[in-house]
This record gives sequence, C-alpha cells and structure tokens, in this order.
Amino acid sequence: MNGYDAGYYGYAWADAIAADMATVFEKANYGYLDRQAGLKLRHEIYEPGDSREVNVSVEKFLGRKQSIQPFLKKIGINDKNASGTSSPTTK
Repeated sequence: MNGYDAGYYGYAWADAIAADMATVFEKANYGYLDRQAGLKLRHEIYEPGDSREVNVSVEKFLGRKQSIQPFLKKIGINDKNASGTSSPTTK
C-alpha cells in the first residue's frame, strides 16, 4: 500500500465505525437529537478521549461489539449479498 491506499482505507474504516455508531441515534426516541444518546456519546467517547482504546470506547457506546452491517447497508450492500448466499438475478 502506498500513502493514498492507506489513507483511503483509514477513511473507509472511520466511515464504517461512524455508520455503526449512528445506529444508536437512529434507534433512540428522538433520533439524532436524543439527549440520552448524546450524553452516552459524551461519556463513552469524548470524555475518555485517548485514555483508553478506541475500540473499547466505541463498544461501550454501542453496548455491543462493533458491526460492519450498518456500513454495508449504507453503501448499498444488503445482508443477503454480504453473506455470499445470494446471487444476482438475471432477466
């Protein structure tokens, strides 16, 4: 990998984490304006900063292990295609 490849991979991985974290707000009562979800973001992500591993902070915020599924959905790959069990239909 050269510099561009590594940078693009880093950007894509950050986008995957952001899509997963967005699910917390999407499931909240008031969406992206939900106070509880916002406070959880503050307490689990912003306050600890780099005093603990990023993956630990993200998983504490999510309340579960990280998932790539929200990112795949965002880029238009559904679960069936991601699992490799579905083939494209032809006319």
